[in-house]
Amino acid sequence: MLPDFLKDFLLLEAQKQPLKHLKPAHEQLSLNYRDQSGQSGVRLNTQADRQVYRLSRLPAIYAVIEALAKELQAQLPDFAPTSLLDLGAGPGTVSLALAQHFASLEQIFLCERDREQVRWGQQLFAESGNPLLAAARWEIADLLSLQRWPQADLHCLSYVLNELDPSSQTQLLGKMYQQPFQVLLLVEPGTPLGYKHILAARQLALESGLQLVGPCPHAQACPLQAGDWCHFGTRVARTQVQRYLKDGFESYEDEKFAWLAVSKTPLLQTPAARVLRRPVYRKGVVDLTLCQSDGSWKTSSIARSHALYKKARKVDWGGSLS
Repeated sequence: MLPDFLKDFLLLEAQKQPLKHLKPAHEQLSLNYRDQSGQSGVRLNTQADRQVYRLSRLPAIYAVIEALAKELQAQLPDFAPTSLLDLGAGPGTVSLALAQHFASLEQIFLCERDREQVRWGQQLFAESGNPLLAAARWEIADLLSLQRWPQADLHCLSYVLNELDPSSQTQLLGKMYQQPFQVLLLVEPGTPLGYKHILAARQLALESGLQLVGPCPHAQACPLQAGDWCHFGTRVARTQVQRYLKDGFESYEDEKFAWLAVSKTPLLQTPAARVLRRPVYRKGVVDLTLCQSDGSWKTSSIARSHALYKKARKVDWGGSLS
């Protein structure tokens, strides 16, 4: 849920110009996110692009990061990062969400190449009333040419790989994997292309000797067949502005995403399975599509008489089952 100061700031953003002037930019942004050619990326070239991104994408990405923070906490209950490195930070969406979730954070470093996004984020952070955000350190730089990597416990790269060609992705990930961190979180759109980028990042992470935190409960080849892809979703409450830009009447939407979290420390415990689809509830039975620790996947029908039935009733799409 968006904090009040962020809601107020976005409301001011929406009042800068008539929203009808932003509809073409919103349509193009949506097309870019859905594009599967790998050619367009999601680049913000105009002020209208940036404004639409903040009004439309920021709340959705905030919800994704909020959901993943909860998943990291469930998977790593002792993980209490004191520092965060937000790479390709945009207006600071990841930092906003993680600052609300991890009370242990004492320092935030952000790196973003778009000066206007940085300016907007700095103003938001300064007016947030949160000393941690107000003291955050921003650096304007392209990630591929970044020379100084601030040390931090938690590193996050969100919605950046889709802007890079395969060679640049490998170059950036290679640099990231060499940095000292406890946990590194990657997030991409929940499209086949986003999954492809995450899958390549996963393979490189394993080759680099890193430990998988999630979503995979195993380090073997992904068992999904061609035409299928690993992705998850979180429900996002739509603002009035979002409903207008999207020509939608629903008060919510489901934001789809793909993710990968890795660590340099061997995990004491990994989940037995990850729920790959929304559970299907029947009378006395829950149908779960599971990615399992042995590297396989299956649809399991868990009846009321089964020991896991209570857990199955509570677990959601993307959750783990042990």
